[in-house]
Amino acid sequence: MSKKPDISLIFSKRKSIGIRALDGSSLQVRAPIGTSHQYIEDLIEKNMVRIKKMLEHAGKKTSGALYLEGEEFPYQGDRISIHYRDLGEASWRFEHEDRKLFINIELKDYADQVLKDFYTERAKALHNRCLRLAKEHGFPVSKISLRWNKSRWGSCSSRGAISLSNALIMAPAEIQDYIILHELCHLRHPNHSADFYDELAKYDPQHLVHRKWLRDNAHELRAKPLIRD
Repeated sequence: MSKKPDISLIFSKRKSIGIRALDGSSLQVRAPIGTSHQYIEDLIEKNMVRIKKMLEHAGKKTSGALYLEGEEFPYQGDRISIHYRDLGEASWRFEHEDRKLFINIELKDYADQVLKDFYTERAKALHNRCLRLAKEHGFPVSKISLRWNKSRWGSCSSRGAISLSNALIMAPAEIQDYIILHELCHLRHPNHSADFYDELAKYDPQHLVHRKWLRDNAHELRAKPLIRD
């Protein structure tokens, strides 16, 4: 690659710099507020060999988003960082206190899939949370399923089945509860009428605040390549 990649720079309250290939010729760089452009340029130059590989993978639309050591991702309203280690037979290991996700170095080129597997495993907690809220508020639930959805956080059926997106595990607990309660309330009110919102407000008085948070942060929780199938 002879031409320098196009760079989309996003400053936020994160603590470290993350670099991601959007396609074969452009990068998205997320950096802490106050980081100098020169520092970012130097970092890109220092990691250019690896970045070229990222761009090549993205350009071919293949598996294997190559994440940098220490790159951060959302998890339960916080951030976790990725680190590569020899883990023997294990694909990943999570250290809760340090908020570190260790990925087997042998799977480095498939870190996107390993990260997705981590989220899928942790999202199983949403099942129990949904059961607990349903029991607490007297909602009859026949089935709870979890899947990766491109556009919906949750849904319910007329038969009492609730479906939730695995991506919710990235959001804070109160946002998870908001979506779960939203779907549970649809079991009594299969619409978005005034009665539905009155019902939702009984269990989540801050539902409008939670809805706004989700709209403002949805782009990060649904970031590719996690949700692509």
